[in-house]
Amino acid sequence: MDVGAIDGTDTAWLTRLKAGDAVIVCSHYGDRIVRVTRTTPTRLVIIDGATQIPYSRKNGWKIGATVFQGSFLKPYTDEDGKRVRLRQAQNTVYAFCRRSIKARFAALTMEQCAEVLACLRRVGLIDKGTPG
Repeated sequence: MDVGAIDGTDTAWLTRLKAGDAVIVCSHYGDRIVRVTRTTPTRLVIIDGATQIPYSRKNGWKIGATVFQGSFLKPYTDEDGKRVRLRQAQNTVYAFCRRSIKARFAALTMEQCAEVLACLRRVGLIDKGTPG
């Protein structure tokens, strides 16, 4: 078993990756699903946005990164894929709410406030006993 230098996990799966395979990039910004775009005997290259980023085939860590910029690859599984997509959807909703509601809050009518509160109750984000 080829073992990673940081956490002791099995890294043999890295040697089997080929262009087109899905992986999960883990970083302090959050996890995201990407595809391997190119491989060499020592590196895996992914395109994240418009940037080509090399990762070590030996341990899955981003090449040339400091501890603060560091990211690493994890094998893609359906379970992890669902978790990552759910977190991305939650973050999108949260960001939209922060931008939109802050700017438009003062313009809401009482009826609109009641509709928003009812929706938040339906999806379980606020308790039924919350005033409004």
